[in-house]
Amino acid sequence: MLTTTRRTLTRTSAPIFSNFNRIVPYVAVANWVCASPIRRNAQTNT
Repeated sequence: MLTTTRRTLTRTSAPIFSNFNRIVPYVAVANWVCASPIRRNAQTNT
């Protein structure tokens, strides 16, 4: 039972991890781009 569940876990988790590693940089850049104008506006307002 354990070996079969481990095999299914590795099969399902491997593609998720690879996609996750591809998506993470884009998400980080998107968050930085979204946050940078807010920071600039806050600095200019004060």
